[in-house]
Amino acid sequence: MVAEVEPGLGALAPKAREMKVFGEPFPPAPGAPAFDRVLALTGRDPAWRPPTR
Repeated sequence: MVAEVEPGLGALAPKAREMKVFGEPFPPAPGAPAFDRVLALTGRDPAWRPPTR
């Protein structure tokens, strides 16, 4: 289901970056699942975790 969003989001990403909504694309890991690839398109690191206390 998420993979279906990827092409459209990829097409919109340059404009979203111009508008400062997305960051620069983050390189996803090889073989990353669709959710991670879509998240990386928005400039977010799919491997990010909050700091532990």
